[in-house]
Formats: sequence, C-alpha cells, structure tokens
Amino acid sequence: MGGLSVIGVLPFAPLLGSNGKILWKGTIAATPALLVNGLSFDSASTRIGSAYTATVTGSNLTSQTYFDVRYRAPGSKADNVAPNWQTGLSAAHNVPAGTGTGSWTVTGVRAHQDATDHTGSFVPVSTTITVSSQ
Repeated sequence: MGGLSVIGVLPFAPLLGSNGKILWKGTIAATPALLVNGLSFDSASTRIGSAYTATVTGSNLTSQTYFDVRYRAPGSKADNVAPNWQTGLSAAHNVPAGTGTGSWTVTGVRAHQDATDHTGSFVPVSTTITVSSQ
C-alpha cells in the first residue's frame, strides 16, 4: 500500500549566475508518503438534515491533507468518486435534503497534498453509514 519513496535530504550544487555569483543554494528534503490505514464514522447511522463525523487514520497525514473517497450509493453496484471530500484527519459532514436514504459504503480513500492532484491510488476500505429520512 505504499511506503517511503525517498528518505533523507538531497544536497544540490549552488546555482551560479553568468557573473559567477551564487543565485541559489540549498537542499531538498524528501517528504514521506501519505499512508491511509482506515476510515471510520462516529455513528453507524445518520439522518437527513443532520451531520456525522468521519475520521481517517494513517501515517504522515496532517490537517492539510486532502482525502478523495470512492463510494457506492444505496442500491448501486457502481463506484463513484468524491474528490476532496474531506480536508484533515477528522471532519463533520452535513447530510443535505435530497440525499438518498439507505446504506452508503466507502470502498476506498486516496490521500494527497495538492487539491488538484487526484492521480494516486485508492487504499481499499469498507465503511458504511446508513442515512434515514427520520
């Protein structure tokens, strides 16, 4: 399910201008991979007009980590994707009017640092929440 791509710090030679003066010098620190271990809801059920809290667990995840989820709507066998469904490890999600009732199942979670980058792989999970009208 992933791991560290590079560990440590990579030194770079100074960048010199045409006059021989140093324009830039420094290092690039490697960033550990974002690892998702699971997703849980604070309740097994919720109602339209209320809210529930979702919590993602794993390693190297922060309050600035974006999470895409792959899910199945009630009665469907097709997976859908909700990009940037949550930012941070834990967040409240409102259940607006018009939301389908029944069991919603999250089948995968993808963590990323760039809000526009949805190219990584989903980590398989199986977490269900049931939505009711009352």
